Formats: sequence, C-alpha cells, structure tokens
Amino acid sequence: MQQMWAKESEFRAFLQSTGWLPEEDRKEIEAAWKAWNHAEEEKKRLEEDRRKEEEEAARKRLEEQRRRRTEAVEKLLADQCGEISKLQGAINTALGAGVPEGDNLVADATQRVQELHSAEELLQQVLASGASGTAAVQELQNAVEHATAAGLTSDLIQQARDKITQIQGALSAEEEAERKRKEAERLRKLQEEAKERRRKAEEERKRKEEEDRLKRAGEPKIVEANLTLLKSVAERNGEFTDNVFTPAVELFLDGFNPNDIHQGELGDCWFLSAIACLSAHGKLVDKLFTYYDAEKGLYVVRFYKNGVFQEGSCGAGG
Repeated sequence: MQQMWAKESEFRAFLQSTGWLPEEDRKEIEAAWKAWNHAEEEKKRLEEDRRKEEEEAARKRLEEQRRRRTEAVEKLLADQCGEISKLQGAINTALGAGVPEGDNLVADATQRVQELHSAEELLQQVLASGASGTAAVQELQNAVEHATAAGLTSDLIQQARDKITQIQGALSAEEEAERKRKEAERLRKLQEEAKERRRKAEEERKRKEEEDRLKRAGEPKIVEANLTLLKSVAERNGEFTDNVFTPAVELFLDGFNPNDIHQGELGDCWFLSAIACLSAHGKLVDKLFTYYDAEKGLYVVRFYKNGVFQEGSCGAGG
C-alpha cells in the first residue's frame, strides 16, 4: 500500500510539475496521504505497545517459573524423608515446576524413592510368607534392618517387629516344653540309676552279711545290752530316736551360708564364688534345686551360663 501511494504521489508530483494536475485533485491526494501516514503511525504505536506487553508477560512468566522452581527445590530438600508418597509428590512438583530430570537433587531423590520401594517390597514379601520358624525370624529381622537403614517410614516395620515378637514367643514356649520334657526324662533316668545303685548296695550288704554268717557258723552270738544307751534313745512315748543317725534326711541343715563352701581339687573358683554369693542372700541356693529327693540321694540342679540353660545339670547321690 505504501509503495502504491508512493508511486501515486510521484505520479501526481509529475503531473503537478507539468501543470496538468488540478488543484482540487492535489488537495484530495495530500489529505489521503496524511491520513495514511497517521494510520501507519498509530499502527506502529499499537505494535510497540503489544510488543512491550508481550515482553512484560514473558518476563512475568519467567519470574513465576523461577519462583515455582525455587519453591519446588526447597520442598524437595525439606521432604527428604522416609515417606514414599510425600517424597514422590515433591519430585513430581519439582518436575512440574521445570526442574530437569537430570538435576542432581531430583536424581538423588528418585534413587531414594527406588530404595524405599525396595525396602517396602521386602517387608511385604516376608510378612505375606506366613512362615513361623527360626528362619522366618531371621528374614523378618533382615527386612527390618534393611528398611531402617534406608530410612523408610511405614507401618510395615512395626508389623514386622510384632511378628518377630509373636514368633519368638511361640518358639520360646516350644523350647520350654521341650526342655521340660528332657528334664523329666533325665530325672526318670536318674531315679532308675539311683534305684539300681541301692539295689546293688543292698545285695552287696546281704552278701557280706551272709559271708560273715558263714564264717561264724556254729559260734554263739552274744550281744551285751547297753541299758544306758537304750534309755537315751528311747522316749517315753515308745518312739525310737537316734542322736547320731537321724531317721530323716534334709537338703540343708540349719540353713546355708558361705562358710559351708569348700573348694576341692576339681572345684572352679569362679563357680564356687558364684554359689557363695547366692548363699549370702537368704535362700537363693534353694532355687538352684528344681527337684530333689534327699532320702533317695537324688538332686536336680539347674544352671545357666550367660542366660542359657546348660544341659546335663542333674546328679544323684549314693
């Protein structure tokens, strides 16, 4: 359009120079030219205003993007916790704010989410297995340690710990029942051994009596009665008491104290000192004897070493 007006103006100027352009036509052309120039200037002004508005809008968008990115990074730093959903939400917010996936902070957070997912899946697997043995306890403990090391925040950790406690309680009950069964079996064997020793001792006594009787066969036996001794052991009610050999056998006579302990050739000083410490506090020594039959010479003693019951703690006297 501008080129057309320029050509028209040149044409009119040529006609005017030759005197061929009428005055009336010349004024119309000048007015149109001025109007066109004004329109062009207004157009330029509008385009400049539009350009400035677009630049301002772009600047504001850039500032808003930078602000959102800064807030997203700050949130990502603040949400470096063990809660998977919260950390993943912070990552999504950062990516949505324009933080690139290759950013070190986003990459580290993504790696952490993967580690937390791995720990969570391991917990879910061992909890869903339904196993209840010693191996299951070990697997649960490993899963809890892995989740704790990863910093996982989840109810699954407490569920695994509760499961460990439950299994260990069941195992302890089974172990206690097995221990009692074995202890009863050992006690039965000791009773049989003690009975067998008494039988053999009685047979030996009878054999010696028979030998003595045969050696003195035919010889009259004269036993002098000691009336003074008989009076000392015979009570008025007719019951017989022996001041030397009492009819009843007691486990401890007049209590127990550290002075009763004497180390022999095979005694361990650490063991005897432990017994001495027990004897200095009331009747703690009595608690070592879970079962005893003093008349039969049968004693069952329970010992623990480092909190663990020691096998083979039963013994029998002659």
